[in-house]
Amino acid sequence: MLIRDSDWAAAERIAKEHCPNLLPDVYTGQARRAIEEGDHLRAETFLLRANKPEIILRYFAENEMWPDALRIAQNYLPHQSALIQEEYEKSELRNGARGVDSYLAQAKDWEQQGDWRKAVSALLRINAESTDNEALIVQSTEKAADLVMKFLMGDDEYVGDVLRALDDNNCHEKAAELLLLFGQTRQAITALCRAKQWGKAKQVAEEYLPEMVAEIERNYKDSLKNEGRLGELIDVDVVTAIDMMIENDQWDKALDTAKSQNYRPLLDKYVAQYAAILIHREDYVRVLTILERYGASGNPANFSIYRTLMEETLAKPRFDYNEIARVRNVHLDVFLALKKEGSEHLEEFTKAMWALHLISMRTALEEIDKSVPEVQKLCLRQSLSLLRYTDVLTPDRIFYEAGSACKDYGKEYESLGFLLLNHYLDLVDAIEEGSGELVDYSPFENSDIPTEVSLPTRQWLEGAKHEEIKEWVLAASVDDQHNKELVYDRRGVFEASLTDRRGETAAPCLVTGYPVIESTVHIGSMVAEKDFLNKFLVVIKSHQSENLLNVQNFVARWAGSPLAISL
Repeated sequence: MLIRDSDWAAAERIAKEHCPNLLPDVYTGQARRAIEEGDHLRAETFLLRANKPEIILRYFAENEMWPDALRIAQNYLPHQSALIQEEYEKSELRNGARGVDSYLAQAKDWEQQGDWRKAVSALLRINAESTDNEALIVQSTEKAADLVMKFLMGDDEYVGDVLRALDDNNCHEKAAELLLLFGQTRQAITALCRAKQWGKAKQVAEEYLPEMVAEIERNYKDSLKNEGRLGELIDVDVVTAIDMMIENDQWDKALDTAKSQNYRPLLDKYVAQYAAILIHREDYVRVLTILERYGASGNPANFSIYRTLMEETLAKPRFDYNEIARVRNVHLDVFLALKKEGSEHLEEFTKAMWALHLISMRTALEEIDKSVPEVQKLCLRQSLSLLRYTDVLTPDRIFYEAGSACKDYGKEYESLGFLLLNHYLDLVDAIEEGSGELVDYSPFENSDIPTEVSLPTRQWLEGAKHEEIKEWVLAASVDDQHNKELVYDRRGVFEASLTDRRGETAAPCLVTGYPVIESTVHIGSMVAEKDFLNKFLVVIKSHQSENLLNVQNFVARWAGSPLAISL
């Protein structure tokens, strides 16, 4: 009656005094009432007093109160612990995040109880199958590793499980720590490399496996390269960094980096490499820009670049002063570098320098009215001086221009004009036939005009101008008023020749290219003939132009001294 009326205190007192065997029923009734009221703790207390743990265990399991169910099983029904644990895990997998939380709770409980294996197992259950929280997975895996390193280093199975989990979750640095404790030094270094802890990897290698240092450094460079971390790569391997920039077509950045190393051969290498690419694209203006910005070196491997620039610039139908001046300036840089080195290639570049200098100076003068006597005479002499460089210039063009200058000047130079233009026609015939064997160079014996020149594949001048010259030469031949001979000076050789009959060579005039035999004016390391130096400076003063001033500045740089009127 008392149980039915829920008078639990009286029922418990009477049962204790008169009928102890009914106490379990009293406690069970109280537990049932506690469950109905949602007081699980009180229900558990009464059922345990009633010695009926299986009831509260079943209740906890049915309501998925797994930590409580597991606790009851472990403490009172150990034979059911494994089953409850299994059901617990299945439930947690079904419940997602709640399951992960329970794994964490389990791990904490096992850790507090000192059951390290179960704690590690619980932590390792927090993986990609149980959650998509990557940060939590990493945290749990590394916690498992810490427990293994502290308490389970003698258990190879758990060490292996944790190492696999660390690898799966890219916890390479923690794996390296565990591997070092486990005595796997090489694998630890590899793990540090995978963690991109290059400094630590190198430090461990230097202490234990020095033979791996080179491999680590190589892998570090590859890593920086693959990740595009150029700033760091420059500090480690500047050549690899520059090559990577080039692969990405970052030429300006690559060349700036090479220049910043203050090692000229390195910069020269990449300037030449880029220039070769630009030449293949026929982007000669860009080549000049690169050489102007980074400098032109005296490395013989680069000579073909300078030669191509010169040929392409001078191959145009009409000379452009600015273009020629840029090529000339690049050649001067090379010339000065070779001179400083005392290079055996200096003579080769001296020829190119003089050819470019005379052409650029003549081009600047031709912008002025040609009726100015001083201008015409200066241009005539420059054209005749250029004949000695036909082995590095286009020969038919140079003979045409020199012959035309003589023809236009007239007087004592008209016959020379006939000779030179006649030779021009011979060269054109040889070009058309593809052979220069029949070209007659005998009229130029007493001169330094080359008798062995490379013929171009096509003639420079075509059309009406060429036909006009043919007619003039033919008419002059019929008149028989012109001698096929050079204009000689008092040395008995061609007046523009630097070499005399005795084989002695005079220095060329900075203004005309003619030999300076008398009235010598020294300008730094070079010379000029007084009369023509003054003529040139008067022209600059009376017909001032930007290009003439540029010529004057160039000559001053080349000679190492400014130009001035000589009294």
